[in-house]
Amino acid sequence: MFCWAMGIFGTQQLLVGIISAAIKRDGVPTAAKSVACLCNAVMWIFFAINDLSYVLAGALPESMPADSIYANCGVLALFGAISFAGWKASGSVTPNFGAFHPQGRTQVPLLVAIANLLFFGVALAFFASDFMELQAPGVLSSLPGAMVKVKGKMVPAGPTEGPLPIILLILGNAGKCMLANCLSTLAICSVADEDTSYRLLRGWCLLQFFFLGTFARDGVLLVATGWPSPMRLFTFVQCFGVAFYMTDKMVGMPYKLTTKI
Repeated sequence: MFCWAMGIFGTQQLLVGIISAAIKRDGVPTAAKSVACLCNAVMWIFFAINDLSYVLAGALPESMPADSIYANCGVLALFGAISFAGWKASGSVTPNFGAFHPQGRTQVPLLVAIANLLFFGVALAFFASDFMELQAPGVLSSLPGAMVKVKGKMVPAGPTEGPLPIILLILGNAGKCMLANCLSTLAICSVADEDTSYRLLRGWCLLQFFFLGTFARDGVLLVATGWPSPMRLFTFVQCFGVAFYMTDKMVGMPYKLTTKI
């Protein structure tokens, strides 16, 4: 289960890298690069504060030493500072909330991809245990540090005992990363043109097919463990449908990217 959770989080960290790689190209407007730096700065600093809060609240699982979190928060804060410096150096451009959407022909397929990810992002960021019970009923309650109902809400039996708390922590952070990727994409598109939106759509297509590969890997885990997965077929149809639609729209556009600006 830990490997499964890390796979989800790692896929979203990959999308952060894909978005950054797409925006760093010579043909991308400086305004889009500036907003991308701002979004990265906010995201890294948020996660530094978010992870530090687990230590200060005494909610850190026993399997994760506090020193490791302090070190990780320092790295995240450094990334945030570098991104903030890049934002200042590129003109301190802010998102255009009046045009907070992809541009041109890429608008609908990219919005479909974002809507699909938002569904999972909200579920994992705010309702991780409930969502997991829907996806794999009974599995979390079988783990050490299992779930019990307190005032109508499922919580770990021991706040720092067993592997369950860290699994929920990772899943929650994965959901937050999904939300950050969606908002970053919309913010970048708000100050750019169709060319930039196309670059982002191409990157999101790559990520979607990579995810389908991890989805197949998860099938091996399910078979090996015997865990129930009643929503697996629905999830595959939903995600494969989105991947096919957005990729079909992307490759169907006669498009030549700008290389210099």
